[in-house]
Amino acid sequence: MSAESPQKILNDENEIEVFFPKDHNLKRWGMLISGGMLILTASVFVTLIALNTYTSVLRHGRAVLLNKITAIFPMVLILIPIGLLLILWAKNHWEDQLILNESGLFQKKGKKEQSWHWDETEKLDTIITEIQFGGSSVGTRVKLLLTGTNKKKWLIRNRYENILDLVDHIREKVLPDLYHQAKQNLAHNQEIEFHTSLIASKEGLRFVDQQIPWDEQIISQVKGNNLIIKNQENQEPLFKTKLRKIKNLDLLLCLVENPPDLSI
Repeated sequence: MSAESPQKILNDENEIEVFFPKDHNLKRWGMLISGGMLILTASVFVTLIALNTYTSVLRHGRAVLLNKITAIFPMVLILIPIGLLLILWAKNHWEDQLILNESGLFQKKGKKEQSWHWDETEKLDTIITEIQFGGSSVGTRVKLLLTGTNKKKWLIRNRYENILDLVDHIREKVLPDLYHQAKQNLAHNQEIEFHTSLIASKEGLRFVDQQIPWDEQIISQVKGNNLIIKNQENQEPLFKTKLRKIKNLDLLLCLVENPPDLSI
């Protein structure tokens, strides 16, 4: 990808969406204020110790200088550097964000920048897991993996605010093209392997020992960390595996939900 790609994405004026890291304001202001307080505290203590040392030298001579001045070193060598590091972190991450628009994604994280164009996407794998505790859902774990040309990958986890909205936006931008390309490939007798035991062909989905035509009603279910494909009429499980073992998961779910008409 060219060096101009990030700027091209930023210059695209269509439907820009901005997603910030979780607790972004709390973290950047917290780091900034904490760093400032450490430096201010150290400066006050150094000033007080210096004044006390000056007074002691006037009263008792330079013999007390070494004993007094050693108390300054922890402030100068520990608190002030830590405070500066916290302020520097806040400065570098002040504008952390993920920008999404018609062209693709652009991420700014510290001094690093990363970009992704929708048209380079070859696979999309989204795994959304509910975190259970005591029988109740206490959170959601999100793992979204974009795979593009030349094995380029971008992994997005639930470190952003409104992560489910971000996932929906990415799916809306990527899935239509993936689905259209898959239909073309299947129509030309090119198989798509989602799992060693689950392959899509022009005739339908092929499991370990059976072929399910596209016009036969099947449904997919994500349960915990597992994917289950069932016969819609009798709810008989036809295929079950771990989500992480499926390649191009979102495309598979899309094909099951919208069986392609390849009869023409």
